[in-house]
Amino acid sequence: MTSRHGKDENLVANSVACSRLRELQAEFAALASKEHNPKLAQLDHRLSHLNDDRPIRVDSKPRLSGVLDTIRAADVHGIAVPSEFLAPDVVSIMEGAVVAEWFGGYQTQEFRRLAMGRLLDDLQSKMHRKAVMSIRDPLKIAVNACHDTSLAGIMSTLDVFDNRWPAFTSSITFELHSQPKPILASIFTGYDHSHYVRMRYQNKTLRLPACAAPSDHLPDHPEFCTLEAFRRFVRNLAPDDWEAECLVNPRT
Repeated sequence: MTSRHGKDENLVANSVACSRLRELQAEFAALASKEHNPKLAQLDHRLSHLNDDRPIRVDSKPRLSGVLDTIRAADVHGIAVPSEFLAPDVVSIMEGAVVAEWFGGYQTQEFRRLAMGRLLDDLQSKMHRKAVMSIRDPLKIAVNACHDTSLAGIMSTLDVFDNRWPAFTSSITFELHSQPKPILASIFTGYDHSHYVRMRYQNKTLRLPACAAPSDHLPDHPEFCTLEAFRRFVRNLAPDDWEAECLVNPRT
């Protein structure tokens, strides 16, 4: 078993090691509180008595995210949950607030870079190596165990998030596909095959907006993004110096 330094952890939005990301998270959490607390107040007469007569808010104690996480953990394990917490309209309001708190920041390029840039860059690097080396690269499958916030972060960064909190056991797969290409074309790309990336979430294929251009996906199959287009999008997103960007405060 091996371990790495905490600052090198890229399977989560590493705000522990990135002060700028921590600052951004706090800002977007405050915005979510301002926008969604009035909506949550509409549920007080239905929920407060289940929380020691205290209102449940984005920034309350306990925080809404903790309440919702507890409810879902209990429900999925067959533990009885008060029916009020399971009503569709209540779930919708609570989930919308928590999603805004945790993932609203992904609307900005800076947040995406600091939160998921390194992880996606690592992914594209492995795919590029496999495409170039083919069977000389022994890697056939890579499995990363991560958090639900990581899944939503990846989808948000790639503009395919459905604004629903990932369910237990959710997963994302990135597949690398190939097909032979003409010899002349291989001279210019460095690949002797055309390579395509397909992203799937919960066994559902996702079409990446970054690959929407006709030249950026397999003809008639927009779900198969060319590796070149995928790498271009990710490399524009990945920080050149993550630690340096984490220390920078653009407002100063």
